Amino acid sequence: MDVANKIKILTQNFHQKKFNIVIKECKKIIKIETNNSFIYNLCGLALQNIGQISKSLDYFKSAIRINENNLSAKNNIANSYKNLDELDLAEKFYLEALKINPLYFESLFNYGNLKFDLNKIIEAIELYNKALIIDPKNITICMNLAISHRSLGGFDKAKEFCNKAIELNPKLIDGHKFLSTLIDYKEDATHLEVMNKIASEHVVNKEKNAGLYFAIGKAYEDIGDYENSFKNLKKGNAIKNENIRYNINDDKKLFQNIINIFKNIDFEKIQKISQDQNMIFICGMPRSGTTLIEQIISSNNEVQAGGELTYLDNIINETFFDENRLIKSKINAEIESKENTINDKYFNKPKIKELKSKFITDKNPLNFLWAGFIKIFFPNSKIIYCSRNPKDLCFSLYKNAFGSSKMNWTYDIKNISTYYNIHLDLIKFWNEKIPNFIYEVNNEKIINNPEKEIKDLNFFLGLSWDEKCLKPHKFNKNPIKTITNVSVRKPINSKSVNSSLNYEKYLSEMFSSLN
Repeated sequence: MDVANKIKILTQNFHQKKFNIVIKECKKIIKIETNNSFIYNLCGLALQNIGQISKSLDYFKSAIRINENNLSAKNNIANSYKNLDELDLAEKFYLEALKINPLYFESLFNYGNLKFDLNKIIEAIELYNKALIIDPKNITICMNLAISHRSLGGFDKAKEFCNKAIELNPKLIDGHKFLSTLIDYKEDATHLEVMNKIASEHVVNKEKNAGLYFAIGKAYEDIGDYENSFKNLKKGNAIKNENIRYNINDDKKLFQNIINIFKNIDFEKIQKISQDQNMIFICGMPRSGTTLIEQIISSNNEVQAGGELTYLDNIINETFFDENRLIKSKINAEIESKENTINDKYFNKPKIKELKSKFITDKNPLNFLWAGFIKIFFPNSKIIYCSRNPKDLCFSLYKNAFGSSKMNWTYDIKNISTYYNIHLDLIKFWNEKIPNFIYEVNNEKIINNPEKEIKDLNFFLGLSWDEKCLKPHKFNKNPIKTITNVSVRKPINSKSVNSSLNYEKYLSEMFSSLN
């Protein structure tokens, strides 16, 4: 069989996701035909798809060496570098591809994603708009533009692009779910009728339907029909829970593992050197008000917002875990080392390097797990723990779908209440073990007495007072990518306080289990 026919078969195998076969056969061809840029690129793509990102780089480099105008290889190597958090190199190759062809759709799209990840939303929008001119019927680009505009508070533009995506695919569940976040159904319930019709037709796969039920639940809540709201939320959660593998005992073991290791560590005897910049870790249960607190703090001229970063979680998992357990010897080795590699790795991450202020926020809610690590390896840092009425908090978890697998406990009422309770136990442990290190900010107190609470918070952080902190909706233009982006763009208000009362009879089992 000649090479042309082999390439045809390999391409078919690739589209059928037979990546290991593609890799094996590409390597055979490469031994015979060493200057085939296409084959090197195809092999790199197959490696990329099975998660062997570092290995893929060698093949993409060879493809480019053979043909420096191979746009696909330049785009693919950029994607691999982006995957490895080598964002400067990723940008270099996206730009090289676009220099050869400014209208190369794949690089416009992927470079836009890179800019979005770096919170350079306006630049992302410019790239997405160029891509949309090339392919005006591309639903993904329309949705990316909608998400980008929403993150900046441009809700009308967000609706415009989301509606364009829905016009292209009227049964686009992700589009309808997104649109539901922008609509107050008390004012217009037309879209609710549309969603109910789609749900009744059962035309989408079951897992996708979950998002639709969450959106319908939100719509019914807006109009005060709590019975139908709960019925749909229950359906959405049941579908999500059915399609995941989660066991609450795994988190119970993790929390206890953390306590067992850190209870015998003497924090006073540990002295690590940190970078000059001061991290402000804003954490707490998801939906506890972390986004609002970040917006308040980063309204101060001395502070830059990092957003919801996964860096600390990733570094801790890579460095200290083995088979889903923290290894005490690995922690002790880092504590005893003269270096502070955890701190160095963190501050070398691309999004952190972009921020130059003395104070930087990291708003990953689940960082409350790592308070002991923060105390040891980030001695200049502060931790803010956000709390909220537990019933409102747990209901808010139940009525939202999350993108991260770390939130798989939120689709079952027993898991939610159990997770909440074990999280309280861990916070209590940290406060006893490292007193005065974690500052609690309560959502209801912020709402009832914002000036006092926000001034106290600024004082704890060592910040000069800035009146803009009282009106983050007016002065803070930072992108907001979380599901609270619509509510946080409004003045501090009590709209969500006691929102759980309307669902007491439906969620009594969960509420009665909360500590």
